[in-house]
Amino acid sequence: MIEFIIALQYIVRFDEKASVDAFINDVQKQYNVRVIKKVRNFPAIVVDADSAALEKISTDKRIRYIQRNQIYRALYIPNDPYFISEQWGHFVVFLNRAWDITTGNKNIVIAVIDEGVDYNHVELINQFGTTKGYDFVDDDPDPAPDDPDNELHGTHVAGIIAATMNNSIGISGAGNFTLVAYRALDESGAGTSDNIFEAMLEAARNPDVRIVNMSLGASTGDSLMKEGIDTLLARGKVVIAATGNDGGPVNYPAAFDGVIGVAAWDTTNTIGSFSSRGPEVDVAAPGVRILSTIPGNRAAWMDGTSMAAPLVSGIVGLMLTVNPNLTPQDVADILCSTAIDVLDAGRDIYSGCGLVNAEAAVKAAQGR
Repeated sequence: MIEFIIALQYIVRFDEKASVDAFINDVQKQYNVRVIKKVRNFPAIVVDADSAALEKISTDKRIRYIQRNQIYRALYIPNDPYFISEQWGHFVVFLNRAWDITTGNKNIVIAVIDEGVDYNHVELINQFGTTKGYDFVDDDPDPAPDDPDNELHGTHVAGIIAATMNNSIGISGAGNFTLVAYRALDESGAGTSDNIFEAMLEAARNPDVRIVNMSLGASTGDSLMKEGIDTLLARGKVVIAATGNDGGPVNYPAAFDGVIGVAAWDTTNTIGSFSSRGPEVDVAAPGVRILSTIPGNRAAWMDGTSMAAPLVSGIVGLMLTVNPNLTPQDVADILCSTAIDVLDAGRDIYSGCGLVNAEAAVKAAQGR
C-alpha cells in the first residue's frame, strides 16, 4: 500500500482568464495563506490555510472553487493469474479492500495443524522459515506429506492462508504471513487425540505463533483435546476451527468455548448445505469451490468448512498485523461485530454472527 498524507492542504481552482500570479501576490500579503505550489499547466494552486482565511478568499470572483487536497491510495490487486477469475470468495468477504489497509506481515506466524504441508510448493516456499514444523504422526521434524499424491488437505489449507501474493503465479493467499506446519493427520486425513494434542502443545510453546488453524474435527470432544485448546488460549493464541461437513451439530474442537468456529458459505449466496450448524458457529466464510495449492506445484478446487476456516485465519492475520495487541477475545468480538448479517436477523445457528467482513474487521482492529 502506498499512502500520501497531506494535512490541511487545499486546491484553489481559478477561472481560465484569472491571473494566478496576481492572486498569489494578493493573498500572501493580506491573508494567512501559504502557497505550496502551482498546479502544472492548469489554473490552480495548492495552499495551506486555516478556515478563516479560506472563508475570506472564497468570495474572490477569480476563484471557481476550493476543495481539500484529497488523499488517494494505491488499490492493491495482486497479479496472480487466477485471483480475479477463480478466487470468488476473496471478493465476497471484501478481502481485496482489506489489502488496501495491509497485506500482512511475516512477523505474524500461523500454525497449520493438519495433514502434511508441501513447504517446497512454489506458492509456499517463501512463507516458511528455517523451521518448517514437525510431523507428530511419524515423530520426525519434517512435516511434508508422506503421500503427496493423496495427502492434499494440509497444503490446500496452507495456500488459502498464505499462498504468495503478487508473484504472477497461481493464486493469492489471504495475506503475507509466516507458516509453520504441524502434521497431526495421516494420508487418510485421520489423526488421533494424542498427536493433535502434541501439535497443539507445540504451537502453544512456540512464542512466535499467534494463530492456530485446525481444519479438522470429530462429532465428540475429549478431555485431552479440551486441555490442548485451553492451553492455546491461555498462551494468547487465536484458535480457528472448521465446524464440520455433515450438516449436523458443530464438530470439536470448533464446539469448544474460546474457539472461533467457521461455517462454509456457498457460491449460491447462502450457507453450504453440508456445513454443520449450531450455537457454536461464530462466523461463515467461503467454503465451496475454493482453489488453492496442493503438493507438487499444483492447485485444485476443494469444498468444505476446512477451506472456510483458513480464510478466516488469514483475515485474523491481517487484523493482528495492524494491531498485534489484540487478545483472542478481542479477535472474536471484532469478527462477530463486523460480520455481515446474511441470514436470520442477529446470530443464527447456520452462519453465527454472519459472513466475515475482512475490510471492516481490519478497520475495527486498527481502532482498538
